[in-house]
Amino acid sequence: MMGIKTVAIETMSARLQSMVAWLVRYRRYCLAAAVIVLALLPLFGLQKYYVRLVMEMLTYGLWAISLDIMIGFTGLVSFGHAAFFGLGVYSTAILITKTGVSLLPALLGGVALSLVAAVLIGIVIVRLSGIAFALLTLASSMILFTVFWRWSALTGGDDGMSVPRPDLKLPGLSLNMQADTSVYWFVLAMVLLGIYLAQRVVNSPAGAALVAIRENQARAECVGYNIFRYKLLAFTISGTLAGMAGSLYVIFQGFASPDLLHWSSSGQVLIMTILGGVGTLYGPFIGAGLIVLLQDKLSSLTEHWMLPLGLIFVLVIRFLPKGLLGMVRLGSQR
Repeated sequence: MMGIKTVAIETMSARLQSMVAWLVRYRRYCLAAAVIVLALLPLFGLQKYYVRLVMEMLTYGLWAISLDIMIGFTGLVSFGHAAFFGLGVYSTAILITKTGVSLLPALLGGVALSLVAAVLIGIVIVRLSGIAFALLTLASSMILFTVFWRWSALTGGDDGMSVPRPDLKLPGLSLNMQADTSVYWFVLAMVLLGIYLAQRVVNSPAGAALVAIRENQARAECVGYNIFRYKLLAFTISGTLAGMAGSLYVIFQGFASPDLLHWSSSGQVLIMTILGGVGTLYGPFIGAGLIVLLQDKLSSLTEHWMLPLGLIFVLVIRFLPKGLLGMVRLGSQR
């Protein structure tokens, strides 16, 4: 009986490795097919709720990818990455509600403020590493959380703020973005742009330098790398992409809340990154989609939905320590 079970397990393992090898071999075609499916998704007659759910997956996916640049490719563990996501949310929300700008300037404003904040915060903390760096990122996030929570005249405080959806105005062209399908395609295009930029960074010579710093900082410094400059670059790019994700989030969600800057939000995106596979770039995007989907389904079944979600995460860490895509890569190398 044991022999039959062993043969069955070996057969399943061989089939899994074969499937993984096929996915790795044709990954470009798989990615292209995924993009096409995402682009056509609103045309499948989905309810507005599910279109919004996919947009949430996309924005959280970009946020998780931004964190992976810092953790997976540079070795900087952040416990406060919600700071930049929240800055993108609130700067875009304030620009729309207080100045009445159109969609693109509101998005660019959120990205720009996140970039500036990442540079200023990074200059102070990227010289550190380990637990000191992680705790300072957490402190930065909680300071911003307190500012947005207390400054009720500007942000609405604990009640948050409703944000109308502006039109997309280009030279000689004005597009109505009130329909969810219109804003979905805009969000998808911006997320794909963010992923493309992240991929260009990690595949560039600068990306190779970041990996060298992650593997052995002392050796990287000995061969001539400017550690501070490269860490600041990674921190800035990561914060900017997180701000971009936050700006896109508030554009389709239409609501800004200080909870988005809380330490629990930073923990959530950290879980997404680890679940998908740290250092894989696309893994965190998959992890984000799974977490958002599980939250939606489990919360409809029980008010204690965080308990089974936490259990799933523990099991993944126990049996898939490299994350979902990390184990796929490991299986393809055998």
